[in-house]
Amino acid sequence: MGQLFFNGADYYASLIDGITRAKSSIDLETYTLDFDDIGLTILDALKKSSQKGVKIRLLIDGFGSRKSVQKIKTHLLGSGVQVHVFNPVSFTCLILLRKGVSTLNKRNHRKVCIVDSHFAWIGSFNISNVHVPLSSHGGGWRDSALKMTSSEVDLSPLHLAFHQAWATRPLRRSHRFRMLRKANRAHSSSRTLLLNWNGSLRRKRNSKLTEQIKRATQRVWIMSPYFSPNHQLRHALKNAALRGLDVRILLPKAPDVAGMGWVNEVFSGALSRYGVKIFQYQPSVLHAKTVIVDHWALLGSANFNHRSLLYDLEVDVVIHDSKLLRELELKTIEDFRSSKAMPALKMGQKRWWKRALDTIPYALRKLT
Repeated sequence: MGQLFFNGADYYASLIDGITRAKSSIDLETYTLDFDDIGLTILDALKKSSQKGVKIRLLIDGFGSRKSVQKIKTHLLGSGVQVHVFNPVSFTCLILLRKGVSTLNKRNHRKVCIVDSHFAWIGSFNISNVHVPLSSHGGGWRDSALKMTSSEVDLSPLHLAFHQAWATRPLRRSHRFRMLRKANRAHSSSRTLLLNWNGSLRRKRNSKLTEQIKRATQRVWIMSPYFSPNHQLRHALKNAALRGLDVRILLPKAPDVAGMGWVNEVFSGALSRYGVKIFQYQPSVLHAKTVIVDHWALLGSANFNHRSLLYDLEVDVVIHDSKLLRELELKTIEDFRSSKAMPALKMGQKRWWKRALDTIPYALRKLT
């Protein structure tokens, strides 16, 4: 099933080829679309497909793409490409007071492209030069994605999720109820896609992940740039390590978000006392989000943190195919070899004021 991507060169080449070959429709949603070389290449490919009569909808997040929103709109003006900004933000007091912080906190973190309702690219690649290899003057970030087809996976849940996020106004109660029923039916019948665009789906997704770790018998390998799991996941990971399982957490040496290194250290360090092995990826910024539990794997946009669990719109793919699972496993082993194992945290070695400061990430966990 599908095709895995672990670097920006291969991923963007496949995505651009799909956009260029599109015949009827393209629905593209991303958290960050930078107005840089790769961003312009994607935008120009969308414009050319639109000129051929392809219906194109581009959905960008108001915070993740805040620096480029106006440039993107200007660049696509008159092209026929429809552009919508999910939950736009403005840092004026007026907007903050009108919307409230809780509303501004809800972001569309998905990275999905659906072409002709038949091809879908899902993963953690934003549209930015940071994912381009260092050899091509990019940031060289380590990421993961998967290309699938409708003959392999029912893509209807992705269509529903995109439609819900695209809506510029809140849906009427009757429409919202019908979409909820359709989403629950599609989600229940799908063994592959895990979405969280309503409370019911979010609870199912989070429970699925927790239960999978609880049932593990051999290993739990987690790769995430931002690590601040809730109590249930922390408890499941701790117990898995205490049962003697191979529990590993791979984090970036230097996260792309300021302060996340501290947050990662506090949450992962607390688990290291129970035998969880902590690694830091050395070659570049780690941005991939994958989970391998025994012979079950998850790949997508969701981080192992409170934001993905509580607020952000995410999508993950369960990998069933044995060949893809083996490919992901081998790449993860390679990543561990390119990482540095961190010593287990010993709380007694920290001065009292450092231990006091380490309570701050727990207090702010819902923002990280």
